[in-house]
Formats: sequence, structure tokens, C-alpha cells
Amino acid sequence: MKCVPGGPFWRGSDKHGRRERPRARVVVSTFYLDAHEAANPVFEQCVKSNLCKRPKNFRRYRGFHGRTQPAVPVSWYNAQKTCLMLGKRLPTEAEWEKAARTTDGRTYPWGNERPRCSRAHYRGCKPTTTRPVGSFAANPYGLFDLAGNGYEWVADWASDCYGGCRRACGAACAGPDPQGPCGGVLNCRGHRRRVLRGGSWYWSTNHIRASWRRAEYPRSGGHRLGFRCATRDPNPRPRTPSEVQRLMRSLRTTPLAL
Repeated sequence: MKCVPGGPFWRGSDKHGRRERPRARVVVSTFYLDAHEAANPVFEQCVKSNLCKRPKNFRRYRGFHGRTQPAVPVSWYNAQKTCLMLGKRLPTEAEWEKAARTTDGRTYPWGNERPRCSRAHYRGCKPTTTRPVGSFAANPYGLFDLAGNGYEWVADWASDCYGGCRRACGAACAGPDPQGPCGGVLNCRGHRRRVLRGGSWYWSTNHIRASWRRAEYPRSGGHRLGFRCATRDPNPRPRTPSEVQRLMRSLRTTPLAL
């Protein structure tokens, strides 16, 4: 894991779609984020523990299950349970964007230069499957592949914008360490989709901008959807299956402690 120092960063964009507006300064506390997207062996640990189940379409996606490739397809629930099993959790949306943009509000994890296949893996790059994790240069925090390769689930429920639209996130996305609507609990009235970040090998360069937000049903398991984990603990302790199940039950009504 790599340390992402706490402090303010520029979140969102006023130059693109409504979902990314408005651009604003947001503060997050220091946290740790996996340097790489979770690879297939990490997800297999969750399957072997009987916490996770492979999606029905798993075997159909040939060419995606190498040991060094990011774990896809993974639903939001399986991603969260895998992170909890490791003593971590999914990052909040604000944490993920801080990690990708650092403090200078960059457009992409590497900076503001236009995308190239030597910088990220997106539609039009070869091969037409995922690349091994760590295939491209790290950003200033030492984090790899925050653009392209596998889409990454974050903890938050999706909203139509941060503020200024009909179904805005509003106060839940404001203030220090925002956790989004309902604090990310399992059932949030009026919300049916969670947020994906970073784009993927399947989508165009528009999706790999660091402010891009995609809403997706949490049970979706397309061969583009992966994850990485976060924590505030520099030495996380793996949890037993019963501990993970207890945390998932409490998440029905109570946000995870950051």
C-alpha cells in the first residue's frame, strides 16, 4: 500500500458532464491505498473463504484470469467483502480522486498530457483484454493503473452531481472526508447504483479522466469491473469470514468507520 497524505485537493470538473460538477476543494484525511488493482489471486482468496462467489459469466471471459491480471469481473459486494477480508475497505470516492489527481488537479493520474497507449490501457490499445497490474508508470504517490485497465469500484452511492442539480449529492459529498449518500450503507433510499472510477480497457479516453464518474448497479459483473482497497491503518490485520459477515450486516444501517 502507498500513503496518500491528507489535505485538500481539487475534486470534479466544470468542463465536462453534469455528474462531475461543480469543481471544488475537498479535504480528506491521510489514508493508504493499494499500489495496484487487486489481481485475480486476491479475489480467489475471498472465493476460497466462501465469502465471495464467482459470477455466472466468469468462465465466459477467457483471457482475463491470469495471476498478474486485475480481478474481473467483480461485483461491488464481492469487492467490498474482499477488502474487508484483507483488513481494509473500498476507498471512498473522494479518497480515490485525491489519489488519482494528487494536489494539482491534474486531468489524468500522470498529468495533463493526452492519453497514449504507453500511459494507460483503454479502447484501441492492445491487447483487447486487461494488462498485468503495474504495466504503466506510477503517479507521484506510487500508485499504478488508476486510468484504464480495470474499472474500480469505490464505496459511494452514485448521484447526478455533487451540487447544483436536481438529484445532487449535496451535504453528503461536502465537508471533510465525505462518504456520499447515506454514508455508503447497503440500502440508501433513492439510490440504486454505486460509483466506478478510472475507466477500463473497454472504454474510450473520456472514461480515464480522473474526475470521470460512472454509475453502475452494484451486482453488475462485467469483464471490465475491478477494485483496489484502502485503509487508515498502516498495518491492517486480515479478518476472519465471520468478522467480514458481521461487518457486512452492520453496513446495512451503519457506515464503515474510516
